[in-house]
Amino acid sequence: MERPAQNTPPSGAVSDDERGQLFLIAAAFVAFGGIGVAWRRITAWLLGHDVILPASAELVVTLPASGGAGLDLTRLLVAVAAGLLLLAFAVSAIAKRRARRAHEEQGQVR
Repeated sequence: MERPAQNTPPSGAVSDDERGQLFLIAAAFVAFGGIGVAWRRITAWLLGHDVILPASAELVVTLPASGGAGLDLTRLLVAVAAGLLLLAFAVSAIAKRRARRAHEEQGQVR
């Protein structure tokens, strides 16, 4: 009989990678659930600080479940620019991490 590799988890066990993925999925559900519960408070704060505008303004985008509040063209452009900036930072961080790992793996192979 062949013996299983020592690093292989027993049949039916959850590996560390799977455990991490399950944790991320659960964390996403909790985060989105928390945002859903607090959505009224969030929109009230955004309205109070003039980040979004009330329904009486000339809106380009209306936020869901906000009583008609939303973004005009100027605020929409700022939001899109902020989103693109965050995306650029995320892509840069991922690229640096991959390059660091590749560099570390090359050092271990030699």
